[in-house]
Amino acid sequence: GAGASSSSSSHLGRTSPSSRRPYHQDDLPPQDAPLQLVRVRWSGETWRFELDEVGLRRLEAFGRRPVSVCTVCGPYRTGKSFLLNLFLGRIQRGAGRFRVGSTTRACTEGLWMWGGGGACLDGSSALFMDCEGFGSTEADKVRDTKLMALCLLISSVLVLNTKGVLSEGLFNQLSLVCGLAEHIDEQGGYGDSSTRPALLWLLRDFVLELRDDQDRPLTSDEYLERALRTKPLAGADAARSQGALDVREKLLTFFPHRYCSTLVQPVVEEEDLQRLGELSYESLRAEFRRNFEAAQARLLGLVEPRPKLVGGQPLTGVALAALLRRLVENLNTGTKLHISDAWEQVQHTACADLQRELLSKASDFTRRVRQGEPLLGPGGQPLPVRDDVLARAMQEGRKTLQQEWDARALGDGTVCQEYFNQLMAGVAEEEREVEQANATAAEALLRSACEGWEAWLKQDAEASAADPRSEALANLLDKGLPSRPVARAAREALHAARMARIRWDSSQDALKAELQLVSTELRSKAAAMESSRRLDDTALEQTREVGRLHGQVESLQAQALEAIQREKTLREQVLEAEEATRKEQRAHAEALRKSKELEDLSRRLEAQVSELRSAERALREQQDVFARQHREQKPKCQCIVM
Repeated sequence: GAGASSSSSSHLGRTSPSSRRPYHQDDLPPQDAPLQLVRVRWSGETWRFELDEVGLRRLEAFGRRPVSVCTVCGPYRTGKSFLLNLFLGRIQRGAGRFRVGSTTRACTEGLWMWGGGGACLDGSSALFMDCEGFGSTEADKVRDTKLMALCLLISSVLVLNTKGVLSEGLFNQLSLVCGLAEHIDEQGGYGDSSTRPALLWLLRDFVLELRDDQDRPLTSDEYLERALRTKPLAGADAARSQGALDVREKLLTFFPHRYCSTLVQPVVEEEDLQRLGELSYESLRAEFRRNFEAAQARLLGLVEPRPKLVGGQPLTGVALAALLRRLVENLNTGTKLHISDAWEQVQHTACADLQRELLSKASDFTRRVRQGEPLLGPGGQPLPVRDDVLARAMQEGRKTLQQEWDARALGDGTVCQEYFNQLMAGVAEEEREVEQANATAAEALLRSACEGWEAWLKQDAEASAADPRSEALANLLDKGLPSRPVARAAREALHAARMARIRWDSSQDALKAELQLVSTELRSKAAAMESSRRLDDTALEQTREVGRLHGQVESLQAQALEAIQREKTLREQVLEAEEATRKEQRAHAEALRKSKELEDLSRRLEAQVSELRSAERALREQQDVFARQHREQKPKCQCIVM
């Protein structure tokens, strides 16, 4: 086929939708041409389905808004694209349109999308899809059936476009419906009626008057139900009759909600039929326009309240794009389309990818913070900072992650919450490392300030108030640092001040003892001099004796001074020993704290490893069950293709 009215480049990479920037409806530019979403090509010995990344990006651009999907299917060359142009109002407005043609080649290849239906009353967005017609000379039943199965699973409303009345021949022409069971696992979530699309069967070029056997008028819906439930007459061609019956049964099974509308031929002249895509709306038959406007109102009434559901959950544009990726993978591997499993895998894959991405982003940022980059928030400071400042910054970081998660997470609440909890657990680990880095940086600064403070207290020279060592610690405390390092530094500073006071008191005691000895000696010498002036020769001998005794006293005084110095030295040694013991106790306590932190970290890592192993075992078990289910013999279709 020639494709649609505009072409788009194809990129077949498998980029996860969770790794892209989240879109908002305001970002969505108007779509002035259809975009191809799925193309099908022959590869080796099978048909290969490929997603067009440009179309997928457009689908993802609907963001988190639920989407209602209306897909037009039917035999090729029955005017599906013309019909879709009418439904979108493109012909009425004279705007760009899906390409239509009049040759024997299919005009539409694969699946094309036009997100131009606007917003529905429930807030969802309407998407219209144009599916390649089945039965063309360039396709086969396998290709057609797979493509229709894909349309069936992604649609909210399926418009089946055929020509003429509902007859045995038409039902046999739709024999590919029976083949849907070979590609759709009806036990895989498709059994849920909310997952199945509504069917609007549009009968084109319809000329019959709708009346029953008693000549009573019938509605088009009643006509459809009678045709679907009619048992074919036994005749010579039993195989054809059975094929038509199988088609009826499958249509009743796959579409619990069924509707029908009829349209007369849009123009009368054969020449006009050949150039139908060029005609204006006003040039179409008035009866056709009336029929069409009634059908359009019915279709919009079906589309608006019917966002695409899987498991009772409405799909967003991003979710539908991700589901399409999974379903196309299944088609290419020959796996039955199990929509519940596909959606489950999409949710877990997308949430796991997003969780890893956001955790990696958080880890990268915390690493830069530990290396000196400012924290988040206005006036962000580098480490170290106060506990409350760090807590606010981490809260801001978690809020940012929560917002990005809410904007991009794909899946129902339970799945999203499971992976978000894992993300927050990983972020908590990163935050603990930042807290530890904050404490370590603060301890390094405080240790240096405490050493300066202690040196200033110990100096023998006269202390100067201008010495920066005397104020460095106080300045750090005023700046604001984490509480635990500050508390430890305050204890150290108080201990240093206590030891300095003890040393000062010891020195003062020694000086007082020395001063007392000197004073006693001076008084003794003064008394001796005074006595010598009063002594006569007869007392000289006694004076000499007194001098000898005085010498002995001086010797004793020297010994006393020496004892005082020894006592002072011993006191210093005791203080140093006490300080060394205290430092050892602090080092031991710090080692115990770090050991406990490492033990806690080890336990957390062991728990994570255990959870990952359990998840791996569960995933392998699910894969084994899934593989066993799909190794079962596929049912064979008994329909006859005409």
